[in-house]
Amino acid sequence: MTYARFEADVGGTPRLLERQTVALEESTFKPSALGVEVKDRAALAASVARLRDSLSSPVDKASLVLPDSWLRMTFLESEEELPGSAAARLEVLRWKLSRLLPFKVETLRLDAHGVDSLPGQPEAERTLVGFGGESLLQAIEDAFSESRIELGCITNRSSGLLLALAELLRPARLGALVVVDPRHYTLVATRNGGPVLYRHKAIENGEASGVLRDLRLTRGFLADRGLGDQFESLELVAVPEQRTQWQGWLAESLGREARFHEFESTVGTGDLSSITGAMVGVFGQEIA
Repeated sequence: MTYARFEADVGGTPRLLERQTVALEESTFKPSALGVEVKDRAALAASVARLRDSLSSPVDKASLVLPDSWLRMTFLESEEELPGSAAARLEVLRWKLSRLLPFKVETLRLDAHGVDSLPGQPEAERTLVGFGGESLLQAIEDAFSESRIELGCITNRSSGLLLALAELLRPARLGALVVVDPRHYTLVATRNGGPVLYRHKAIENGEASGVLRDLRLTRGFLADRGLGDQFESLELVAVPEQRTQWQGWLAESLGREARFHEFESTVGTGDLSSITGAMVGVFGQEIA
């Protein structure tokens, strides 16, 4: 678990002021159908307390960025107008999710935002829905609360990076952000910077065949929905060791060379990679 504190310079670019990391006990989390669950709440609270005690100055508010596999997103479509009340709208969306997901939607925390309809489906109202396990999110919030830290914005990594790279993606009629970690990748397709498709996929044994197949299917889906298949902006966020392989896969399947952004920070120099700095700059000065 890593904490970072930033300060914007005169040009608005975030500058790293402090970075601290604590190791989480192996017993803290356990696998679940939706990423992980907290197995040992005391261990999580103790890790947050150690992180708090390592900081150079007190912190009482922070934003939190979670892995994409812990906090997921999908698009839902409806040919009927959704209810005006936020609570009623979420209940309708929860029911729609129940027809798509292999676990109980009653156990999920939802957030939703309306987005533009697709060119090929102008009559359908589309909603971008974020969801995560309520018990997981509540346990994390409780752990920070025990250290008297209030969590404000809770998001996942690809959503933060999408905001950070908005200036590069906004001019593109069709663009994509691809975020890679050792076991999964996330692809967010965009239209003039706004998300139109979200895919979070497991990387099966690191084999190219499965990744290439899924990427080609994604490209075909976008073309079928009237968005075309020519990417004008393709942004890849990964560690340096993944750069060559993934740039090759993306060029072969999506027809464009991806612009590479290194996610790893250069610890010890006081610098932070531009992509990480931009991401946390979206949420404010402090992030865990």
